[in-house]
Amino acid sequence: MKYTTLLIVALVAAVQAAPLVPHALGGKPIADSYIVVLKNSNSVGTFKTKFDGIAKKFNGRGRAPEIHREYSAIPGFHASFDASTLKAIQANPDVAYIEQDAIISIKGSQASPPSWGLTRVGEEKLDLTKPYNYPDVAGEGVTAYVVDTGVFANHTDFG
Repeated sequence: MKYTTLLIVALVAAVQAAPLVPHALGGKPIADSYIVVLKNSNSVGTFKTKFDGIAKKFNGRGRAPEIHREYSAIPGFHASFDASTLKAIQANPDVAYIEQDAIISIKGSQASPPSWGLTRVGEEKLDLTKPYNYPDVAGEGVTAYVVDTGVFANHTDFG
């Protein structure tokens, strides 16, 4: 009976754990770097105390778990923590989901670009039959941070 109860508690905890959303296709995951999104009824300010408690409990000899940035557009934050801390945060009922941070690169050429006019404004000699070529040195030395809340896959630009 004792083992049955433990099994049921473990299964309930596993079912209720916040999902770890896979990083973007083609992205290079950043080790121990995550974006944590809280359920709408929670704020980062109130979750910080819980995060600090989890960090103290599960921090091994590695880098201490730390919140690097809080977001105002979504109830969430960017933080660094190890795998054991990740599991503890996933098990917290205030967490909606977690996404591993990743480095994303763009393609250098688009054979059939969407109707944004990139070919028209990006070519000196107008030839709309050619693909749009993104210069390899464009954006060199620039760091962009993107918080993505999802893609509307049914949008006409993706159809």
